Amino acid sequence: MGGDGRLYVILHKKYGGGHPAYYYDGSHDYRNVIDVSGSDFVSQTGWNLDAVTHEVGHIVESATKGTKGSPAFGIWKDSKWCEIFNYDVYNGLGMTSEAQRAYNNCISITDSFPAAGTAWFKKW
Repeated sequence: MGGDGRLYVILHKKYGGGHPAYYYDGSHDYRNVIDVSGSDFVSQTGWNLDAVTHEVGHIVESATKGTKGSPAFGIWKDSKWCEIFNYDVYNGLGMTSEAQRAYNNCISITDSFPAAGTAWFKKW
């Protein structure tokens, strides 16, 4: 990971959604940060798990090993690579029920980019 090698995590209930910030971006004091809003973060499944893992995926995609940005983000946009990342992380951690849930949620999704009917998850 670029920067100081740490990942700073902000979890709260105030706003909806989440976003990353990178070590090369001054908006979060030049740190790798994920900022995610959720209901309570007590439950370690569903949105609470997926949103946090998704934002970590953006850090991995855009700020590791000295990278500054993703060369393919413009093609697969915000979520496609992170859907694959989430599934792989859950599998790698032995979280088989979460991996299966991620698989079930993503396997039939098609998108209009870069062409109609693109199945990022299924065809990866």
